[in-house]
Amino acid sequence: MLKQGRVREAVAWLRDQCTVSEPGTLRLMGNLLHDLNRTEEAHSYWEQATLKGDHHALRRRATALRKAGHMQQAITWLGEHMTPQDSSSAAMCAELLEIAGRTQEAIAWWKQAAASGNQVVIWHVATLLEADDRLDSAVQWLCTAPHTNSVNRRRAADILQRAGRRTDALKVLHDSQLHRDEAQHLESAQRLDEAVEAWKRATLDGDHGAALRTAQLLQKMQRTDEAIGWLRSSAEIGHARDLMRESDLLASAGRLDEANCLKRYGWEPDGSIADSWHISKNAST
Repeated sequence: MLKQGRVREAVAWLRDQCTVSEPGTLRLMGNLLHDLNRTEEAHSYWEQATLKGDHHALRRRATALRKAGHMQQAITWLGEHMTPQDSSSAAMCAELLEIAGRTQEAIAWWKQAAASGNQVVIWHVATLLEADDRLDSAVQWLCTAPHTNSVNRRRAADILQRAGRRTDALKVLHDSQLHRDEAQHLESAQRLDEAVEAWKRATLDGDHGAALRTAQLLQKMQRTDEAIGWLRSSAEIGHARDLMRESDLLASAGRLDEANCLKRYGWEPDGSIADSWHISKNAST
């Protein structure tokens, strides 16, 4: 009947043939009656469906109230009837409050909506807090929000960095064990000794590119032997490519003989670079 546009008949059939007590049926009745401009009856059915736990009916009635110009009534309706687990209704309430210019109330509802770990909502809360100059609150939220992640913590550090609070930004990165990001920030601040240590931590955490950057930085600081030693240590813990990188580093430092020997023969058991060897002519066969 609905596909044929026979809405009035559908309403009558539902009333006559069905036990109108199931929440979905109640909501459908409300929708059909609303389409027929029988607004009061529609709201009555939506209310009944909501009281039986239908979150869709809750939001459907709120939408109708908002479109009819009853913004406060829609907000109150949502706030009084949503459950703590209903993140969609919390987001709707937050959106309405934001439209109404009630940002602080909106933030509280957005936080409830983020309980499921919705990353878009988490970022939106941070944006509102940052726009309100509540930087510490934004940073704390990004670092502690439900199901937060490294992307959120990087954004927290970026907020502090933009505000000129580099030390606080570095602390967030360090505490979050984002060692690559920490190292990059330290390098940009020309705090090279600290950057080297951060790059080393990144290497030990399994960042395969960090060992090379550590060595490059050490070489830049005229600490070539230390750079070579670090690449060797990295290779020993499983980063095999760093063996070749060590020979490249030796070559760039002008130590070509050592570089060639390392490529050809590797290391001695004592950690020194192996040299060429041959079997003596007098050796027994």
